[in-house]
Amino acid sequence: MIILAKEYTDFIKRIKKTINNMGKSCFVCTLMPNTDHDADDVFGFYDRYINDENVKSAHTKELYYAFIKLPEWWAVCADGINGAVYDNDVKKASIYFSEPIEKRNVRSVEWHDEENRVYRKDHYNKMGYKYCTENLRSNKIIQREFYDSEGNLVVLEQVMSGTYTVFEKNNIKKVYTSFAELFKDIMTKAEISDKNIVVFDVEELEKIYGLREEYSVTFYLNDDKQYEKFQKGEFKDKLRILCNDKNKSDWIARHTDCVCKRFYLYDKREKNKSGIKKALIFTDSDQLEMIETLITGIPDLEFYIAAWTLMSEKLLQFQDYENVYLYPVVSEEKIKELFDLCDIYLDINHYNEVYDSTNLAVNNSMAVFAFENTVHRRDICLKKNIFETADYDKMIGRIKETMFEESIYQDLIKEQYKKLYIAASGMFEE
Repeated sequence: MIILAKEYTDFIKRIKKTINNMGKSCFVCTLMPNTDHDADDVFGFYDRYINDENVKSAHTKELYYAFIKLPEWWAVCADGINGAVYDNDVKKASIYFSEPIEKRNVRSVEWHDEENRVYRKDHYNKMGYKYCTENLRSNKIIQREFYDSEGNLVVLEQVMSGTYTVFEKNNIKKVYTSFAELFKDIMTKAEISDKNIVVFDVEELEKIYGLREEYSVTFYLNDDKQYEKFQKGEFKDKLRILCNDKNKSDWIARHTDCVCKRFYLYDKREKNKSGIKKALIFTDSDQLEMIETLITGIPDLEFYIAAWTLMSEKLLQFQDYENVYLYPVVSEEKIKELFDLCDIYLDINHYNEVYDSTNLAVNNSMAVFAFENTVHRRDICLKKNIFETADYDKMIGRIKETMFEESIYQDLIKEQYKKLYIAASGMFEE
């Protein structure tokens, strides 16, 4: 399996581990230069082609925003949660920080003209050097320049024509008429014969779509913006789509000949914990089935309720209970903390599932409980842990057993893992 992604993020690492846990080999090819030099099966797309491995970079950490190279007399300053570049009183650029933003390390810089139109974007990586410049006209990218760690131009992408020029020591080495042609050459050069590609962005999908006669292409369709782009594209056949949103899946089934499957993470994050358990609920509404009954019925259980949005008075009233903790407008960092902290996941929110939370709960060694009218992922939930609303007392009894009998808790975790493995194994099958 070949993962083609912009950069080697924590999410891509988890997908790679999922594929490896399915017994499949996996290479990660990133459009950003690779900074994870300990992983032989992860490489930067353009780095591998130009054989930049012998370049000894002085860059070892991210670039602090005050150290951006500027013309004489220009200055850098804070600008709200971002940074800015000024020439006297004239703003020349906006600086955007990588996470965590309080460290003020540069992720990108947008340069604009007197009419505040962005004409260039510079992108920086975790090693602190500019790896890509995008040139824009009328708010559209017309050209991309990719650089090595020493600032040498290595690849020039003409977006409108779809051509790629590769440089070596600032001289033209070869011109490719398409990304697909360049991709095939790089895979040959890297001695990778695998014919299965997974992509995560419509832009990358557009680039390799022409390879679907030679490669099996899988597209992970996640957020709404990607979906809107997908709908406007010409992606009608010979694609495998991974998508957990039923509305999106139904549209794909009606309007394309693509095969649509559910997406799973399977990377086993076991917890070496024992003792009294904590329960997590993740929701985007205030409709939680039997929540007050559960709170009062299991006073020894701590309930952590998190939401993307502000919480209504209906939820805020539960903060009066000593065993309830509320997290409105929860951050990504806090979400990870809560999944690590808690041992039980209650899938009792109505409407949409948030954050693929059931899959994440099973991966994080959390026992999942749900009601028949709220369960979102019946494919990976244990049937014996799904209850009719009228049988709420049985759910309370099962949760109490899980809280106080460690062997019961561990058995549930093992059963869930087995069910998740079976479901995940079918993701990339024809």
